[in-house]
Amino acid sequence: MCIRDSYMLINGVEETAKLDLLDVTALFISAIVHDFKHPGVNNGYLQSTQTDLSLLYNDQSILENYHVSEAFQLINKEKGCNIFVNLPPEVTKLLKKRIIGCVLGTDNAKHFEHMNKLQNLITAHGISKGKNSEKIINTTNSLTEFETKQQALIAILHAADISNTARIFPVSSIWSKRVTEEFFLQGDAELAKGLPVSSFCDRKTVNLASSQIGFISGIARPYFNKIVEIYPKLSPLTENMQNVENEWVRISKEEKEQKTKQVFFTSQT
Repeated sequence: MCIRDSYMLINGVEETAKLDLLDVTALFISAIVHDFKHPGVNNGYLQSTQTDLSLLYNDQSILENYHVSEAFQLINKEKGCNIFVNLPPEVTKLLKKRIIGCVLGTDNAKHFEHMNKLQNLITAHGISKGKNSEKIINTTNSLTEFETKQQALIAILHAADISNTARIFPVSSIWSKRVTEEFFLQGDAELAKGLPVSSFCDRKTVNLASSQIGFISGIARPYFNKIVEIYPKLSPLTENMQNVENEWVRISKEEKEQKTKQVFFTSQT
């Protein structure tokens, strides 16, 4: 789904961000590999259990380093998979650098860092509803152009990675349930190992509707509001997000009313 969402996002930012074929290619490859061989647990779990991966990557963006490393190993070792084989070495080097930066940027521990960078861009360039958004790419020299484009690509991929609540509700809700069950399985594993259960991973206490409302209000909407401030063509995504939140609020209200009824009738028996 991330590759589809990256394609959707890039259509709203490509011209403003002055992205070329290399940039777009790097973004799409990053979207494809950013969760390659995901083990179904988060970085916190890998750190707590001191897995080989946590030791290999020194507890720094463990999964993200793993995903991109495994992808490059596949590309290099599997027959017919080397997508770089016909590219000049200097292009391959730039493309891999772009991909590594993008995938490492999907570490959710960096979410608020990404938020701050977006806000700094908005403030520094006086961006409002897309006005002055072209200034985020600094073309003074090749280095500043590469770095500012990289920041834009990281922001786009991170948006795609957390964009589930910006889809229409029938699609979004299916994936919310699947992700929540994955979290619960991690919580089950933590309990079995005598570890503290991570946030959103306790199936006994976490409510799906409430967790989605909290994710939208605390994580997704604030981030997408900044994205839309820079790239207003993407405003339909925030509209979708509002509709999704409204649905979860409705479901939460119905669940609470049902629970109240059950308590009432139980007290009457």
